Amino acid sequence: MEAEAGRGVWRLPLVGREGGIMKKVFLGAGMALAASVAMATTISITSGTADMTLPNGPTLTGQFSLFGTGVSFTGAGNTTSGPCHVPVCTGITPIAVNAYIASGDQGLAGTVILDGITTNYALFPDQRGSAGLNLTYTLPAFSTVGNPAAVTLMTPFIGQAGILMQGFNGDQPLIMNGEGIATIELSLAFPSFPDGSPALYRLRSAHYEFVLVQEPGTRR
Repeated sequence: MEAEAGRGVWRLPLVGREGGIMKKVFLGAGMALAASVAMATTISITSGTADMTLPNGPTLTGQFSLFGTGVSFTGAGNTTSGPCHVPVCTGITPIAVNAYIASGDQGLAGTVILDGITTNYALFPDQRGSAGLNLTYTLPAFSTVGNPAAVTLMTPFIGQAGILMQGFNGDQPLIMNGEGIATIELSLAFPSFPDGSPALYRLRSAHYEFVLVQEPGTRR
């Protein structure tokens, strides 16, 4: 976390409108930076799932349910990110993916239960506070010979979730770290052309399954 010089605000490292790992999201003024860094609650994700689907139009629907020792964290909202969403994919080369469901993108609402205390939240872009889940991985290359109507890919991912808002957890961030296996479903958008142009595929759905990984220095 870092202070923004001359503006009296600080930022929680979560995903924002343009994406990118640890994208900075504006929070309100007056929160103590040093105390927040020292007192942030960091917990390993022991289990959980996240899903992104494309029901219609250009906007994906996202949701997640994450669990760790003494904590559960859920969220739901629309997102503009996702593999082979914009732009579509050719499958020729691996693709570095940074997918997210975040309040700084399209808004996020859900529930956090931390040490038996339940907190409901609804956070939106440019609002005081932030919450979200960021997922990073490499989508492997795949064959498009024969223009298959659907392609399923599986690959490991790393995830980080977090929430910070006034009145929650003593005004300190909750950060959850984990990893697991992503299952990506793609559908044919455009077949290959006689001139040699490759077939193009777009995201149909993405399912992320978290598994427990032992991490020193974190609460489990």
